[in-house]
Amino acid sequence: MEQRITDKEFKIVEASFKGYPIKDQWMVKVHRTWDDGEGYSGEAWRDVQIFDTKSEAEKFVNSQTLIDTIV
Repeated sequence: MEQRITDKEFKIVEASFKGYPIKDQWMVKVHRTWDDGEGYSGEAWRDVQIFDTKSEAEKFVNSQTLIDTIV
């Protein structure tokens, strides 16, 4: 069974734990969609990585490529 996974965009947000912000840390998230062609599909924001500064997170995002792949 083939499954298509597509990353649509990245965003940078303040990191949080159980809804409470973590001071001075930033989370990179990716908006990902998936579809197996047999009825299982969806989309969600997925956590990628936490950074100590917003500039580190921005540098990471700028170095990434959005994926569109079949697995």
